[in-house]
Amino acid sequence: MKLTDYAWEIFDIAKEQDKDIGVARDMFVANLENAGVEGAPHYAGADGLDYTALKGEWEAMDAQEQGEAKEGFTALTREHYQELTACRREGDREGFEAIVAEAGE
Repeated sequence: MKLTDYAWEIFDIAKEQDKDIGVARDMFVANLENAGVEGAPHYAGADGLDYTALKGEWEAMDAQEQGEAKEGFTALTREHYQELTACRREGDREGFEAIVAEAGE
C-alpha cells in the first residue's frame, strides 16, 4: 500500500480536522489501524473510504514497509506541497493526481 495513493483523502482529513498534512497522514493511518475496533477513534474527513478493506493491506506490511510508506508520503508533500495545495484550492483532483503519479515514477 502506498499512502501517496490516498493523498487527496489525507488532505481531506487535514482540512476537516484543521491539522497539518503530517498529522493528517498519521490520522489516516490511525483510521486504518482502528477500522472495525469498537470505541477506537476515527478521524473524519475521508469517510468515503472502506478503511476495513484497506486495513488488511496495511497490516500485511511489516514495520519497515509501513515506515517507507509514511516517508514516501512525506517526501511527496515536501517536494510538491505548493502544487498540490494549488490543485486543492481549485478543486482540481485530476491535476492533483497527475502530480502524485508523476512524483511516484
